Amino acid sequence: MPQLAIYKLKMQEFLNSILESSSSEKITNVLIAPIISAFAGGFFAAFWSNKYESKRRMDELRMDKYIEHRNTIVQLEHELIPERVSMSRNLASFQAFKEGTNEIRFRILLRLYKLALSPGLSLKLLNMDMINEYAELYSLVESINLDVFYHETLSNKILNDAKEGRVDESMLIMYSTLVGNLHKNCLDANEKSEILLAKCKAVVDLKDDGIKSSYIKNGGTIEYSIPSTVLQDKRKDIVNQEKPLDRVDKTQFIAPYMDLIKPV
Repeated sequence: MPQLAIYKLKMQEFLNSILESSSSEKITNVLIAPIISAFAGGFFAAFWSNKYESKRRMDELRMDKYIEHRNTIVQLEHELIPERVSMSRNLASFQAFKEGTNEIRFRILLRLYKLALSPGLSLKLLNMDMINEYAELYSLVESINLDVFYHETLSNKILNDAKEGRVDESMLIMYSTLVGNLHKNCLDANEKSEILLAKCKAVVDLKDDGIKSSYIKNGGTIEYSIPSTVLQDKRKDIVNQEKPLDRVDKTQFIAPYMDLIKPV
């Protein structure tokens, strides 16, 4: 080994310097050789012990990070499923608004659902594509939740005014614009969450022995080679699983609303 040869050369130089200085002091090689031998043996034992211990510790740290990465993918999968249910309910409400608002009627939605995703999951992921996709989705979800909160405030204001027989036309225009933007953002988030969920399911299905070994050896990030056909099949499975199976399931997506009748 190059490193070992260097250390032996250094040690030989050190030994020669001691022997030269010790000859003037009349110390024989017989006395100094065991001391040098013991020193060299201890030095190399400590060096290689520390080297292998450092590698073992690094392997353990990478193993922990890999396990955390895999667990985060499973956690994300479990969070995306109920998040998509809430998204579907909101999309049903937006459709009800569109169908119920016309020249003589204005529909106010009484309930929209906030979307839940845990923050900081990207810090535990090791795949850059999933990190970026999760970050985009989380940012969009937070924006939707802020608009849902504002929607609740605005709809309550409009309904309270209607009870008193006064409705501000400009507030109805603002409400319609808000619902339109929410609808657009929810459709976008719905697609992003479907893609990310499909990728999570595909990764969980992979045999990861080789991927894990490569990461423990090299560190860095993890790359997944998932065929587009596999992702498409996963997305189809997700859509089929989310379809209501009977009338009971369909009641989950009923949108409560109140209609304001415009004066003729």
